[in-house]
Order: sequence, then C-alpha cells, then structure tokens
Amino acid sequence: MILTTSGSAVAGSGQGRLVTEVDGKLVDVPLEHTDVRIQVDGPVAHATVTQRYKNPSTTKIEAVYLFPLPTGAAVNDFVLASGGRRIRGTIMERGQAKQVYEAARKKGLVAALLTQERPNLFTQSIANLEPAATIEVTLSYIQRLDYDDGGYSLVFPMVVGPRYLPKQWAAASADLQAPTLPPGLRSTHDIALAVELDAGVAIEELGSPSHQIAITRDGRKARIRIQPGDTIPNKDFILAYKLAGAAPKVGVVAHRDGELGSFLLVVQPPAAAAPDKITPRELIFVLDTSSSMRGAPLAKAKELIRRMLWTLRPDDTFQIVRFADTTSVLAPGPISAKPANVDYVLKWLGTVEAGGGTEMTTGIAGALAVPHDPLRLRILAFITDGYVGNEDEILAMVGKQIGASRLFAFGVGTAVNRYLLEEMAAIGRGSVQVVRPDEDTGRAVALFERRIDAPVLTDLKIDWGGLAARDITPAAIPDVFVGQPLVLSGRYGAPGSGVITVSGKQAGRSVAFSVPVELPARAARPAIATVGAREDRRAVARLDPPSGSGRRAGDHRALARAPHPHAVHGLRGRRRIADHRGR
Repeated sequence: MILTTSGSAVAGSGQGRLVTEVDGKLVDVPLEHTDVRIQVDGPVAHATVTQRYKNPSTTKIEAVYLFPLPTGAAVNDFVLASGGRRIRGTIMERGQAKQVYEAARKKGLVAALLTQERPNLFTQSIANLEPAATIEVTLSYIQRLDYDDGGYSLVFPMVVGPRYLPKQWAAASADLQAPTLPPGLRSTHDIALAVELDAGVAIEELGSPSHQIAITRDGRKARIRIQPGDTIPNKDFILAYKLAGAAPKVGVVAHRDGELGSFLLVVQPPAAAAPDKITPRELIFVLDTSSSMRGAPLAKAKELIRRMLWTLRPDDTFQIVRFADTTSVLAPGPISAKPANVDYVLKWLGTVEAGGGTEMTTGIAGALAVPHDPLRLRILAFITDGYVGNEDEILAMVGKQIGASRLFAFGVGTAVNRYLLEEMAAIGRGSVQVVRPDEDTGRAVALFERRIDAPVLTDLKIDWGGLAARDITPAAIPDVFVGQPLVLSGRYGAPGSGVITVSGKQAGRSVAFSVPVELPARAARPAIATVGAREDRRAVARLDPPSGSGRRAGDHRALARAPHPHAVHGLRGRRRIADHRGR
C-alpha cells in the first residue's frame, strides 16, 4: 500500500500508532510497550525506538504504522520482527518499492513499506501480519541537534498530534479523532527512555523542562533516564544542556567499526565575550549594479545594505564596491561606521542605478584589492543575482584570491544562480542567503548579524600531535563566533591517544587551546560517521561541477563512506521497503 501526503486530519495520543482496517473501520493495534535508547555525541544523536504491538485480529492484517520524528531526522534502519521472522528495510526507487511490496502482499508474505508523510511524520505499511501475533518494530534515526543560547536541546516526540492520513483512509478517519491527552492522564502504554550523552566538552547545565529525570554525570558525559513516575507518553520529551562557559572549549568524539574511524571536532565558543576578546570587523559590500539587477533586485539589494549598515558597531569599518562592466570603490580607504558616515552613505546609496554587463571577476578583484587591516576580520557581503555564465572562472578566482577574507553571498531576485552563490560562500568560509523581491529583508539581515556579530576565534589551525587524522571537512576552517559552535568532521587510520592543539587569533592576539584526545580502536557511535559522510558529499560536490545529467562525478566516492548499508541520506524520490524474506 502506497501512502501519500494528502488526506484528512486525524489526531493521536501516543508516540507512534499502528492501525489496521477491520470491517471497514480503522482500529488501533494495541501498543504494549515502547523502549527508547538515544546516544548523543557532540551535536548529533542516534536514536533507537522499539515498540511492541499485538495483532488483535483472528486473521492476517495489513496495518499502517504512524509515528512522529524530530524535524530533520534521517531514518537509517527499520526492522520488523513477527512470528519468528526478522525483516530489515532496504532502499529502492519509489516505483520498484511499490511493485515489490504489492507482489509480496499478494503472495501472503510479510512485507513493509516506509513513506515520509511530512518532514516530521512517517507511515509504514505492513502486510500479512499473522493473527494474534506479537509484532516488534525497531526504528533507528539520526538527527543534528538544535543549538541556541549556549546549549543544545534534544527533543523526542511522544505524541502524534493532529496529522493527515491518506485519502484511502479518509472515510474511517473519524474513528481516530482521539484528542491529545492532557498532562496526568494515561495513554494506553508506558515508555522507557534513556539517553547516553557525550557532549565532547564539559557540560555546564543539564535538565529537562518536560519530564522528571534521573541524571548521572561525569565531566562531559551523562546518563539520563525518565523517572518511573513520569513515563506516560502524553507530551514530548525535551532534554536541554548548556556547554558555553567563560572560555572556548575544544573536544573530540569518535566512531570506528572498520578499517577507518570517523570523528567530530567541536570548538565551543564562550557564552559571551568581553569587548577586548572580540575581533573588530571590516565589512565590504560588493554590489552588482549590472542591467539584470535593474528594478526590484537592485531595490532589494539597497535595502539589505541599509539594514546591514545599522548593525555595525562604531569601531567597525566598511566599504562599498559596485560592479557592472566596470568597478568603482566608494572611498579611497576604510570608512568608520560612525552614525554621521552611515547617514552620508545612505544618501549616496539612493543615487545608485543599474546598467551595463556583469563583469563579476573585476568586482571580486576590486573588493579584494581594498587595503586590509590585519587586526580586523574582513567580511565580504556579495550581493547579486548571479546571472553569469563563467562560474568556473569566478570560483577559481575566489579560491585563489580570497586569502584571509570571508565571503557571505546574498542572492536577490526570483531566479538567482544558487549554485554559484553557494560555492562562493563555501570557498569563502561564509554562508548564502536568497531574498526574493516580495520578501522582507529583515530576517536575512538578522541572521547575517547573528552569524558575524562577535568573532572570538579566527584563522584557526589544528595540530593533531601525531594522531592519524585525515580528510578534515571543511578544509578551510571557518571562524568561531559567540553562539555558533564550530564542528569539523574527519577520519582516522591508526587508533591512538594524544594531545591536539587548536590555535588561532583572538582580537588580533595569538591564542591556543590544548586538549587530550582518544581515537579509539572501536566505538559504536554511528551518528558521527553519518555526519562525516554528508560533509564528504558536500566537499566532493564542490570539486565536481554539475553535469548535464544532474549528477556529480564525485557521488560514488562520497557514498563509499556511508556508515550503514541501510542509511538514508536525504535521497529524494525513494522509499524504504522491508525485505520480505524471513531472517
């Protein structure tokens, strides 16, 4: 059975639901127990959820398993156990998966088909469940945790809440209109949940705003479990922990189950920084004023610059470089971000008009030729629609000349050249944002301001002290800002222990942080390998420009690092289908 995203609303009252059709109506397959084990390593989590159901019917049934996941989670394994048989999911193309599932169902074989209904909701069709049989469903997924206000939050959904079932179930959906249970009322089952946490660096604060928990702490590690009196799954579980302290922290978490290991290196910024610890900034606006920017795109670009200027501190400096078929610089030297100077530039900005060709290479050269104060962090805000055809030449130029500068790209217009902007930002250790003509610039500027607000470590270098670290991604190490942990991924050959040193600049002064590190011979932390594989794909993609087929030559090299044969890495147009052979 193939499930789609359209349908009628239903509400649920527990973590995960298994439903089947009996006499034309949808009924719940009773859930007996849920067990959740979550391993958190640095900024990533690997969760294994096991739920035990029982088929209430006296005949074989086809059931639908409905369950929520955290937004952005990637399912990496699905196992169904029933009647002494163990069935594991594999990845197939959408059409092929449907055919295999239907063929197995018609033959009376046990089979399952997994479908993502929403970014945070999955359904699993399960065919030919034996009568009165116990069914055990085990789902594993990996997620990157949200960081805010000096710490991370781990959320495990325990309530399906209002969702949609497919059209073929719409007629019976009224039978599933059970309201979400308020706190204190029982669901049909209890849940056991335990978290093994290795933050990579020392934990400052740890707690749950949602549940009563028992905690065992040991430096950067902790074990957490829900207290027996709070195991009713009628609200989402939230675990919050703060890592930011008075000074930057460095830590490494690692995984190894084969010839090569994987690791994540985390540089945790302080919770706040004194003015003398913040590197002053030099912001250079690189403004495309070619003919393609005429009208709404240029108006939006000007609005971006206006708002960005007012975010600067008085000790910052700025400059504006405009380019079309020629390039010009607003002033012969850096402009102090004093209010009077900002007012003058805003008036000048109102006189700027669009016209001419798009000689982007001369614009880049002009911006990088502006005299640079080595005590300042130079940030290029590149604002364009990207309508050029010489992307390779431009990217090669950025790579050769960017030096110590950072590049943040802003695309303005209805159809910007996203490929060019994303690659420019990746090479320039920045980020990219796209602003449509009908979109307010406030959000883009606020995000940009947060990203560049307080640089506390720049020009980072890592001395691995003889450890066999390799394939560090990204190769160009970004800066560390207050409120933004830096996470690098890599691999290692020979295991070992040693001391690594992370060095850089803090407000123009050289600083270094040393920390003991162990790269183990064996450690089961699959989320770490998954993050590394994803970063590998991004890095390889930047080395191989897109071909006419839409695929990149480096795809197979990146996929070779996938940590698990059943892992899902954002593959679109595919569904997971369980192998219907007994194991």
